[in-house]
Amino acid sequence: MYRLVSERALPHTAPMYRRLSAQLAKARREGRFPDLIDTVREIHAAPAWPGAAVSCAFDGSAPLGIQPYGMFLPGVNLVYGSDLLGPMHAHQLDEFTLRAQVQPPADLIRSATTTAARLLRIEGQIGTLAVGAHVDLLAVDGDLLADISVLTRPQECLKHVIKAGIPV
Repeated sequence: MYRLVSERALPHTAPMYRRLSAQLAKARREGRFPDLIDTVREIHAAPAWPGAAVSCAFDGSAPLGIQPYGMFLPGVNLVYGSDLLGPMHAHQLDEFTLRAQVQPPADLIRSATTTAARLLRIEGQIGTLAVGAHVDLLAVDGDLLADISVLTRPQECLKHVIKAGIPV
């Protein structure tokens, strides 16, 4: 997954941006993925990691908002992930709700499972329920396709966890 931030904020990433497809380059010009920076800004907490990217977001030179997720188009693979650290970790699951504003729930679930496995080139090892695969499985009370926010309420909705094939 490409994190879309200002090249001015992170100049060492400029070569990566030059390799982006036309669709991703357009999205880069329009904004970036809202995750850590937006959450930090929203709750007015101290940044979990300092640096130019945080400064850029706070001074307004990096656009904020959900619009970059609008690049979810056929053929553009988005992989689920978040980099919330330390005290911000409590907001980790909110990424599901945020992405669901522009990405269908079934595709969002795939982005965290099968698409991630394919892009990491470890298909058959993760992201699948198959003999020999590393399986982590959640059983929830709710329909994820109707309400992805079920995943953001584990105290209420999470009923069973299987980690590495072993019930927890």
